[in-house]
Amino acid sequence: MSRGGSVQSRFFANGYWDRQLFLHFDSDKKESAKPQGPWAEKPLGTESWDTEIQELAEHSKNLKATLADINAWQEQKGGSHFLQETWGCKIHKDNCTRAFWNFYYDGEPFLSYHPETRSWTVEPSSAQNLAMEVKNSWDADGIQSKDYWAQVQGELCGRLRRYLVFWKVFPAVNVTCAEALEDTINVTCWAFGFYPQNISVTWLQDGEPLSQGTQQSGGIFSYENGTYQTWVSTRIPQGLEQGFSCHVGHSGNNSTGLVSCGTALQLPSQWAAFLGVAAAAVAVIMIIVCVCSCKKRKTKSTAEGSGEKSVQWLGISRPIWNVGSLVPPATQWR
Repeated sequence: MSRGGSVQSRFFANGYWDRQLFLHFDSDKKESAKPQGPWAEKPLGTESWDTEIQELAEHSKNLKATLADINAWQEQKGGSHFLQETWGCKIHKDNCTRAFWNFYYDGEPFLSYHPETRSWTVEPSSAQNLAMEVKNSWDADGIQSKDYWAQVQGELCGRLRRYLVFWKVFPAVNVTCAEALEDTINVTCWAFGFYPQNISVTWLQDGEPLSQGTQQSGGIFSYENGTYQTWVSTRIPQGLEQGFSCHVGHSGNNSTGLVSCGTALQLPSQWAAFLGVAAAAVAVIMIIVCVCSCKKRKTKSTAEGSGEKSVQWLGISRPIWNVGSLVPPATQWR
């Protein structure tokens, strides 16, 4: 908040892995960044959580510098404004990576970076004039944008690949049977608590997959802790259970078990040391960083002892997933 005419900033940092919060930091709480959710105890390979925290601290310097520039351009304007920055990386099933870097102003598209041309594009919005000022400044300092993009494309995508290697939770598998009906039994194969969500569950007869039309899938559902569950059921002739089995494949590990109602199968629970099938699903990492600054702007009434506060926010959020941005409690963004 504004004290003695100076601008003080508050720094937030949130890291998201496939929409799940895994890292949080708030400078006002005066404590180190903490890992969150099911990933809090997971290893990071040769690195540590401290390394991740240090990288976020470096990024915060860039955010504060951008906020200072926006404050300068908005010197003669009052009111509250919100500047959001979105950057992250996706790894697609063909193992290709795609990083993204965009800005939003007061909830509208503002600027987007195009690595092919190494330039910024002003998006249509009510703040196009301000966006053009920012673009011209950044274009004049193209090396800075190029270097920062290299960090987003290289460091963040590299981090995502490392997480794919170490952050896997293999499913617990169980087979249940319903009561016999007209000489057939309904059997269900359950897979619980796995991550990532890409999984195959198939019923086999004498080692051969049953047709899709004879199997019913329950879809994939998420737990609050970030893991998933699914089930697949089919009907089999009573008395021929030994000829049927459930096959589960997840992140390069496979398990097949004969129908034995009430017994459980367990895929290996060790951390995988390879990327493999884990990259078959789109994986996304997103870092949300927010800097809050409250700046007092002098007006004609200042001489009479009053003033107007201009609140500026800069943050990284996830508009592609409609995740709420961090905003000042006293000035909710509507």
